[in-house]
Amino acid sequence: LVEALLADAKAHGAVVMPDQVTQLEQAGGRVTGVRGREFYAAPEVVIAAGAWLGRIDGMPRPLSVEPVRGQMAALPWPIGVPPAIVYNRDCYLVYRDGEALIGSTMEYAGFDASTTAEGIARIRSAVSAMYPQLSSLTVRRAWAGLRPVSPDGRPIVGGEPRLPQATLRGRVRSPIKAAEPIRLLRHRRFELLQGFGRPFELQQHLTQKLARRLDGARRDRALVCEVLQIGC
Repeated sequence: LVEALLADAKAHGAVVMPDQVTQLEQAGGRVTGVRGREFYAAPEVVIAAGAWLGRIDGMPRPLSVEPVRGQMAALPWPIGVPPAIVYNRDCYLVYRDGEALIGSTMEYAGFDASTTAEGIARIRSAVSAMYPQLSSLTVRRAWAGLRPVSPDGRPIVGGEPRLPQATLRGRVRSPIKAAEPIRLLRHRRFELLQGFGRPFELQQHLTQKLARRLDGARRDRALVCEVLQIGC
C-alpha cells in the first residue's frame, strides 16, 4: 500500500527528499517549513512522524505520543489449510505468501526495536491456544516495529488548533482499530466534501475536539509516564 501511494504521489508531481526532519519551523504564528539536514520551505505541513511525533522540535505544544514495541514472527503456513486472517483479544494470525504471520506484543520499551525470546514465546503461546496446529511449526524469522500510542489510544488526526497550517496525522495500531475512524469519515463524507475549502461548522467542531484532547493529554502525560515507567 505504501509503495502504491508513493508511486501515485510521484505520478502527480510529488518530489521525495530523503531526510530526517527534526524541527517544525514557524514565524508569526504560521508554518514556514521543516528542517532536517536542510531547510524545506512549505506553507503547509503534514506531520506523520509516528512514534517520533513527540520528538519533533518547534511544535506548538507537547504531544503525548510514545513508542510501543510490537514483536512478530513468521511460521510456515500449514499444508492443506485455506488462507485466513484470524484475530482474538490476545493475538492475530495472518496468511501472507505461504507463511503465517503471528503477533503481536504491546511493550513499552522505548525506541528499542529488537526482539526477545520471551516476547516471541508469548506470541507463540497465544496463537497456539487459538490454533493448535501451529504449535509444532518452526519460526522462520522474527522482527519488531514501533507503533505510536496516545494516552487515550486513539489516533491524532486533524489540524493543530494552535497552528492551522500544520496537520497532525497519527496512525492506529491495527486495521481493527481503524474501523471506527473509517466509519466516521464515511458517515461525514458528504459534509466534509461540502465544506472543503471554506470554514464550516463540522471542521470547527473537530478542531475544538482535537484541542481538548491534546490539552487533556498534556495534563495526563506525567501520570501516563509514571504508570508505564518510561522517560518523559
